[in-house]
Amino acid sequence: MNNLTNFFDSVHMPKECEDRILNTISTPRRKFRPSAAVAAVVALVLVLGMSPTVRAAVEDWITTRFPGLDLTIQQRTTEEGIEEIIVSIDTEAPTFAYTENGRLYFTGNGENLDITDEITEEKPYFYTCEDDRGYEIYFVVGYDGTIENFGTYEFIRKDGQWFTGSGRNFLSSQVEGQAYPWVKVVWDTLNIPWPMPR
Repeated sequence: MNNLTNFFDSVHMPKECEDRILNTISTPRRKFRPSAAVAAVVALVLVLGMSPTVRAAVEDWITTRFPGLDLTIQQRTTEEGIEEIIVSIDTEAPTFAYTENGRLYFTGNGENLDITDEITEEKPYFYTCEDDRGYEIYFVVGYDGTIENFGTYEFIRKDGQWFTGSGRNFLSSQVEGQAYPWVKVVWDTLNIPWPMPR
C-alpha cells in the first residue's frame, strides 16, 4: 500500500491538463489541491496515457455530483461507443455517522438518527434513498469491537447497475488487509458485484 501511495504522490499532472479540467468544472475556480482519491484518479489517467485524444475529451465529460457523499462521477461515451467513468471521492470529508456519549448516529441524506439499538457487530445499519435523477444511494454503517470503531460504506446504483462504492474504516487493524466481519454482511445483503476487500 505504501508503494502505491508513494507512486501516486510522485505523479504530477501537466499544468495544461490541470487547467483544462478546472475550466470544465462548473464550480468557481480555486486552487487545485487533490485529495488522495482524486490524485489516484489523476494518476490512473496518466498511467493509461495522456494522449492528445484523452486530453481533448475532458470537455465531453458529463459530471454528476453527490454532495451528501462527497462524491463526483464523470461519464462519457467515446466515438467507439465505449462508456468511460471517472469517480472522485473526497477522502477528507466527514463521514455520515458519528458517536456521542456512547451512542451512534446516522446523518446521511439530511437525517440525524440514533441507530445504536439497531446495529450489532454482525448486523450493520442500512439506509437507502433515491435522488431526483433516479440514482439509488445505499448508506451502510458497521462497527467492530466498540461502537466508536465504526466504519461506513456507500454505494450508488441506477437502473439495476452498480456505479460505484467507497468505504471508510472497513479493514481490521489487527489482521493486515482483512475486512471486518460486518463488511461480508454488506456484500451478501446487497449482492455487490465487485470483490470484497480482504
